[in-house]
Amino acid sequence: MDLEKTIPCQICGEQLGYISHTHLKSRHGMTQVEYRKKFHGAPLKSPAVDKRMRKGPPPYPKDYKSSFFGKRSERSKGSGNPFYGKSHSEETRKKLSAHFQGVAEEEWVGFSNPEYKREWKSKRAKRWSREIFERDDFTCLMCGKRGGNLEAHHIIPRSVDRARRYDNTNGATLCIPCHKSTFGKELEMANYFFDILNQKSRKGA
Repeated sequence: MDLEKTIPCQICGEQLGYISHTHLKSRHGMTQVEYRKKFHGAPLKSPAVDKRMRKGPPPYPKDYKSSFFGKRSERSKGSGNPFYGKSHSEETRKKLSAHFQGVAEEEWVGFSNPEYKREWKSKRAKRWSREIFERDDFTCLMCGKRGGNLEAHHIIPRSVDRARRYDNTNGATLCIPCHKSTFGKELEMANYFFDILNQKSRKGA
């Protein structure tokens, strides 16, 4: 055995090129720091491995990026592309469109609606959400969790009654998992949220 390329583990005596964290943890239940403290700075790498690691990785040829990515690009063009000649189904396109508009599938109103997008990101919409959060003390009305990632839920969806889209009595604070659980059931759950808000207002009064 070439001792230049290996060193012994001070615990089990096994000859290794590099006494790794995995070896120490799985075989001896200690870290590299604990190992070096116990054996007064014992080396973790053989001289050959240490020399190789100090040199760093071999340099890439100058044209490496252009040649590699150029070939990759050529492979992806035309018939070389796995998606060539295919298209998403209408249902998939609808899901993607709803996702990028930031709305649930049930609230999706069309493939191209910049006005809807601007409204969703408007200062008025953000102010409405903030007012709902503050009124509900940043607490999910379904699970009772306070703080975290919250969303302002329209009890009556905007697609059903746009006149109430900025009405504070039509909003409820929900965490993301609870909000997702309402998708497709907004009208069925409307009375549930209105009852909660009525109880809160009576207690506040």
